[in-house]
Amino acid sequence: MSNPSKTPPLFAQSAQDIIERLKDDEGPEPEAMRLKALELLRQFAGWMDEAPEAADRLRAISELFALYGRVLDYRSAAIKK
Repeated sequence: MSNPSKTPPLFAQSAQDIIERLKDDEGPEPEAMRLKALELLRQFAGWMDEAPEAADRLRAISELFALYGRVLDYRSAAIKK
């Protein structure tokens, strides 16, 4: 029996936003952040079919927030250049 999570669209949208913010940036740092966002996006999509264990959910959401912070710092530094 399927036990879908009700929150993945919110988290998936945040991961997609990261990918969009970095789509025109080149180099290893933005590429690594895009790949991590894509990994998280896929993970959140899986939650629509089956809710994750609480520890897995907390880890993925924490990774998303940390990644979003890195992206904002990166973009802020790029603007200051």
